[in-house]
Amino acid sequence: MAIQKIPIEQLKDGIAGAFRALSGDEKCEVDFTEFYESKPEDVSGKIPHYNKLSHHLSVPLPADFNENNLGILRGYLDSLALSAAFHNEDLHQENRAKSNYASLLDTLENVRVEALGASIYKGAGKNLAHKYTANIKANSFHTSHGAKTMPIQEAVAVIAFEYLTGIQLPAEAKEIRDVWQGTLISRTKQELDEMQGALSDQSAFSELVKQFAEKLNFGTDSGAQAPDNTEPETINEQEQKKDDGDQNKHENPLAKSVTGKQEEDDDSDASENKTDQEKSEEQNENDEASGRRGDSNIVPFPHFHPYAPYTRKFDEIISASDLVTQKELLQLRSQLDARLSMIKDITRRLAFRLQRKLLSQQLRSWKFHTEEGVLDPAKLTHIIIDPSYDFPYKYEKEINDPNTVVSLLIDNSGSMRGRPITVAALSADILVRTLERCGIKVEVLGFTTKEWKGGQSRKLWQANGSPVNPGRLNDLRHIIYKHADTPWRKARMSLGLMLKEGLLKENIDGEALLWAHERLLARPEKRKILMVISDGAPVDDSTLSANSAHFMEQHLKETIYSLEKYSDVELLAIGIGHDVNSYYQNAVTINNVEQLGDTMINKISELFSISSSPASGRGMHRLNKRKWV
Repeated sequence: MAIQKIPIEQLKDGIAGAFRALSGDEKCEVDFTEFYESKPEDVSGKIPHYNKLSHHLSVPLPADFNENNLGILRGYLDSLALSAAFHNEDLHQENRAKSNYASLLDTLENVRVEALGASIYKGAGKNLAHKYTANIKANSFHTSHGAKTMPIQEAVAVIAFEYLTGIQLPAEAKEIRDVWQGTLISRTKQELDEMQGALSDQSAFSELVKQFAEKLNFGTDSGAQAPDNTEPETINEQEQKKDDGDQNKHENPLAKSVTGKQEEDDDSDASENKTDQEKSEEQNENDEASGRRGDSNIVPFPHFHPYAPYTRKFDEIISASDLVTQKELLQLRSQLDARLSMIKDITRRLAFRLQRKLLSQQLRSWKFHTEEGVLDPAKLTHIIIDPSYDFPYKYEKEINDPNTVVSLLIDNSGSMRGRPITVAALSADILVRTLERCGIKVEVLGFTTKEWKGGQSRKLWQANGSPVNPGRLNDLRHIIYKHADTPWRKARMSLGLMLKEGLLKENIDGEALLWAHERLLARPEKRKILMVISDGAPVDDSTLSANSAHFMEQHLKETIYSLEKYSDVELLAIGIGHDVNSYYQNAVTINNVEQLGDTMINKISELFSISSSPASGRGMHRLNKRKWV
């Protein structure tokens, strides 16, 4: 039967059943998100998300179920399922903390579980091959130039997957093999052979990854230097790196050493290469005379590139009211009010319960020397001495200022379109009103990008020759819906902007978190709370296509780790339709508006309990710095 003719519900049941069986997670709840256009360059970007702790899997479905698209989707699902079955995350994090090659360990650990699964389930091996092939094509790694400039960990993944599984990827991987295979396997064949026998032992495998990294001088200072005897082009590159720290924006040095070729852009480059070749030949003669020998086709791996934007020139921080006209803002607010009216009972109940909870915890003090209230025992002597004394009373007064500020940071990405962004907007509106009634100031922020697939940042990168590992390649758009000092009644119009069609694009969470955090640090309040409302992992096609697959997600995890460990700002995440516990220690999930009351009130009550206040010691070890990652 043709795949296109399979009933959609039957197809969903098959996908869910296969995942539960392969992962061993029989309790897993599978959520199928909206269909997307299955253009070749987009397929690998629509990746399923799975949270083992909450037993929840989110699967984005392609619009057309042809054999290729379904194979790619199943490849990503099988990779997640095999990780759930064979991967110990606690052990991995322990090994990761002890290494200076963490990204390489991430890559090879993922290959390990895939190779182990492929050895048991032959069908899974075929699906995984679909996944790798799609990633190669989506990032143009199948071209000669793409293979030479691909991120190192991507090349390691392809070569290691083929070696450990015995599955040869299709013709799309030929250029990668030509450029990388000889050098990688020649230097690490012993480790790769031993890895094949250690696929079922994560601890032993991680030790072999350490040896693998050492063979490649991976993550060490010496890894930035070439061996004594290198090819002319490699020496040329090393000398240029001394003079120009930006040389790493050109082709990967390892790829150059493997091919033994240097692409020449103009006659001056050719002249420089000729000069360096003469120097290299002279150096080789000296090496031979002194008895030194080496592999001229090998240079060590350089460091992984840390997270950084390619440029900040085109980023913007903008108020919501500046993005649309007042007329359109009024229309959008009307839409939000219409949705709020449908849940007014929930809204009222939430506001009442939360307000009662918060007000009961506010500090109280006594006002002395008053004409009314309760008798102050300390004034009894005054009454005895002077019966006409007018101020023997005291009364308890509330301190209406809780000295707290809350920042709501809302994911404005395209994946939030529809129900999720509506829930986010409703949540923000309800929380702002409720917290303000309790004297707590609230600001509402949003984060997205100005364009799909790059914008001006990508154009600038392309104009500069598309250097490798460029970093973040899109124009940030950070939106201020409501300032902390602006009351809800004046900012209520702006909150409706979230419903604007076309506003929601890509999401770069790590930088957004840092932005919101910096804003909170500048506030005078003693207690600062940052609530993130999101639907999953960071995604930006432009950035991911030019960097490593985990480039953005790793930055987000490092950012969250820094804030949770060192900052006095209290961090809470609210997942809209997706569980975000894999990123945040303190998180809650909301799947629909009907769940809003119970889930939100419980989590916020915990957050505002006396035991979680800064006075209890929470976050008192914060670093005296504002640069977190």
